[in-house]
Amino acid sequence: MPPRISFSKEEIIQAAIDVVRADGPNSASARSIAKRMGGSTQPIYRAFETIEDLGRELVAAAEEIAIRHMLEYQYGEWHFLSMGLGFLEFAIREPELYRLLYLSGKNKFQFQHDRPPYDRLFEKMKRDAALAELDDAARVRLFRDMAIYSHGLCGAALMRPGGFTVEEYRPLLMEMGMRLIVFEVLRRRGTLTDAAIRTCLHETAHPIAREILSPSATS
Repeated sequence: MPPRISFSKEEIIQAAIDVVRADGPNSASARSIAKRMGGSTQPIYRAFETIEDLGRELVAAAEEIAIRHMLEYQYGEWHFLSMGLGFLEFAIREPELYRLLYLSGKNKFQFQHDRPPYDRLFEKMKRDAALAELDDAARVRLFRDMAIYSHGLCGAALMRPGGFTVEEYRPLLMEMGMRLIVFEVLRRRGTLTDAAIRTCLHETAHPIAREILSPSATS
């Protein structure tokens, strides 16, 4: 049977996803994708002006898979926690796509709540009763801080022999999430002020606190 000479953009991107899944984030060349599809590289260059254009659409497709995990995972009514657990699930099930998105330098993580694809995540956050008092700016900070924490968990876990499970890290995500939510709620109510924070730091007499409160640090 002669090789196919025509493939849709969607078929090419899916083949690129499959190549990354099998061989890692740096494996998606025109030749490897063509081999995966059982054809030549010509259909790829007909569908995409450059291999860089294909790379951008590959990243967008992988990002959509990550977003879908975060949207579809549900842990009771804890919508914000569910997003974090869904992200861990994505790292477990799609380790090479995780590396493509967050460890390869091919993608820039965004915190823009009003633009696709992250607008869908913020809509899910708004359904969480624990965040009802918060405005969009506070939700952006929560999303940013929990993303950084979740990436740390995923990065460490992916290097651990034997891998990890969502259930194993659920208590860690829940504890950190609650701390950040309480912080934002208290700040929203006006009971967590810069003065209160500085008083608390001063009372701890911790070396880091002394550094923060030193004249050179506040000048």
